[in-house]
Amino acid sequence: MVNKAIHYIYRALGARYVKEFSETFHFDSNYLHQDSIIGAQYLAKKIANHYHLPVKAVVVTFSSSLKPPGIVELSSSDDFFVELQIQYQSDPKSIAAILAHEVAHIFLHKSNMRFPEEHDNEVLTDTVATYFGFGPTILNAVTQKKRRLSADTVETKVHHFGYLTLEEFGYILAKRNAAYGGNSSRWASISDNFPSAVKSGASLLNNELCSRPFIPRPWSQSFFHSLSQHRHTGPIDTKSIEFSCPCCSQRLRIPETFKKLSVRCQNCESRFPCFS
Repeated sequence: MVNKAIHYIYRALGARYVKEFSETFHFDSNYLHQDSIIGAQYLAKKIANHYHLPVKAVVVTFSSSLKPPGIVELSSSDDFFVELQIQYQSDPKSIAAILAHEVAHIFLHKSNMRFPEEHDNEVLTDTVATYFGFGPTILNAVTQKKRRLSADTVETKVHHFGYLTLEEFGYILAKRNAAYGGNSSRWASISDNFPSAVKSGASLLNNELCSRPFIPRPWSQSFFHSLSQHRHTGPIDTKSIEFSCPCCSQRLRIPETFKKLSVRCQNCESRFPCFS
């Protein structure tokens, strides 16, 4: 579902526009140290600016009756209203993480992008937020609580915002790092969950890149192919290899030539070597 969302982002917006979000959003908690409401609205405007949204104002309020961490009111206006749970009013990192998700809803609304199913649409929202530079903001808001159950047993509960697992957030960051370069872990705060999520996501991506055609064929296949080519005198029937772009999951096809090729994806404009 995450790969489907990344593919959709490139198809809907174009590779050149997506690359405009190569900068990571830098969250400064000083935004919220004085008045939490004024600070939250200032932060929301900064987040909207990062999304390149032409909004006049993002009004942020806190509610004691709200069940989800936050909701946003979407309309055709350039003013938007976001409501957050009051329990996060004194937690700057949580406010930033929730706003990154809720303002992503505004971005998708303005871009006329959505999936039919509500859950899939929330996954798209988390994917946009992470791929467009708010992954560190979301992962730095992860908290964990430990409770001793017995002398030898400690229960650890990890809480994070969004509809993705920490591994999936890390997987998107790994794809973002591969597309733009850099290391997202350098934005980590004191939490251990951020580096572990990035490491786990990078491992998933590396496993995908350790399969054909991203790695050379076994030497025996190349040897016997060269031998058969040398003995063959008639026309050669060239087959093709189909695979998914490692950046955006666009279906690609290359000829089976038993050579190293430089492949360029038309959807995301990324270029990478393949061994046909």
